[in-house]
Amino acid sequence: MIASNSAFTYVYIKVVSGANATDFLQVKIAGNVVFKVRVGEFAFFPLYNSLAITAESYGGATTVEYGFWSI
Repeated sequence: MIASNSAFTYVYIKVVSGANATDFLQVKIAGNVVFKVRVGEFAFFPLYNSLAITAESYGGATTVEYGFWSI
């Protein structure tokens, strides 16, 4: 869960590599599947605070870089 004093938190997720080219990361916000990020793709989006964000790798293991900022 991401919490801060501002109204939004900005989230960055990138799938750097995977065991296979078809692997992907499924991203859920507040328990709902929102999108998937494939190997080599990234996502940058605003998120209301106090929402839980989770991600699961599908296909094979993936290497992910991520960050979040509150402004």
